[in-house]
Amino acid sequence: MNYQKFLLFLTLILTNPYLIPTAKAESSQICTFTTTEPGDLVRSGQPRPTKFVTFADAGGTPVQMEITCQEPARLSVSAPIQLSGPELNLVVSETIITTTTGATTKTGDTPLLLPVGTTGVTVNMVIDRGQRLRAGSYRFTFKLNFMPQ
Repeated sequence: MNYQKFLLFLTLILTNPYLIPTAKAESSQICTFTTTEPGDLVRSGQPRPTKFVTFADAGGTPVQMEITCQEPARLSVSAPIQLSGPELNLVVSETIITTTTGATTKTGDTPLLLPVGTTGVTVNMVIDRGQRLRAGSYRFTFKLNFMPQ
């Protein structure tokens, strides 16, 4: 099967208590994307934070993107992948994508169908250690996989 992969790299630096992601992208022939809002991961869990999240109701900021497809495509997403920082043995690790029309997919779910043209998406992440987080500089990435319908 011929398909294209996108990588969105997030560099997360613990700046007590916020994490600041920076995005970089590779190109594709099926779909392209731009990051319109890089987002912020925050520590979550009381009284001792155990996870990083981007959900607005927890004080984070989801990643905002625009995906432009030249043909109808299926989009799947990987779990967050830790690249650096203190090792986290995770109990929950998922990436959730929601379109402006309300369609959603997450790590391991059925791929999301994208039409020809531009679709706005929101990307949320949950990275849960299950126990108190350690201070440090963290880098994570996740993959967006685009396949023809």
